[in-house]
Amino acid sequence: MSYCVNCGAKLSEGAKFCGECGTKVASSEAPQPPVEPHEDSGSRREQKFVGKIYKCPNCGETVDGVMAICPSCHHRLSDKSASSVVTKFSEQLLEIESERKESSKLSILTNMYGLTPASKADKKILSLVKSFPVPNTVEDITEFMLLADTNIDPSLSKKSLLNKMNSINRYETSTSIKTSISDAWVAKMEQAYKKAKLSFQDDPLFPKIEKIYLDKMKALKRKID
Repeated sequence: MSYCVNCGAKLSEGAKFCGECGTKVASSEAPQPPVEPHEDSGSRREQKFVGKIYKCPNCGETVDGVMAICPSCHHRLSDKSASSVVTKFSEQLLEIESERKESSKLSILTNMYGLTPASKADKKILSLVKSFPVPNTVEDITEFMLLADTNIDPSLSKKSLLNKMNSINRYETSTSIKTSISDAWVAKMEQAYKKAKLSFQDDPLFPKIEKIYLDKMKALKRKID
């Protein structure tokens, strides 16, 4: 015997509605699975997914899994672990340093007058720093500014007559190339700061970027525009 779920009255066997309140009686039959339309093998289509699809929570734009900022609305994708180009850059520098082999067969004359040829490692580092593109995210720019800060030698990059002579020396020696490398870091730091000021001035990380830049320019006794 079954009863109405609304008023509790007894229901007649096979009744579709309650005789007392008119409430529809729920069917006790198990629902039948939907019948899939027959498709022949020639017209059947299969849908496959080859990976996750990420969307910006702010605007819905499809984004790459390694992006830190949405390219459409510039929303910070804080749950994305961006692949840091600066980390890769640092690894390249360390790899070059590990391959450094200074020759011990140098003449007394070259050592005396500072005419030791620039090492291959220093030449590679100079080329790498000069060709490194300024990062596109505020996180990577911040990381780069910290890296550049530790690689700039104020004693080599200050505006002085000796440093100016080293910078225009056509023949790179072990001494002059150190100045060239430090100056290359200064140039990249200036580029990174200008990009951050143009694109991320309202970002919470910008004050940190600006402080690193201003402190280093002060140490270099350089005029700030």
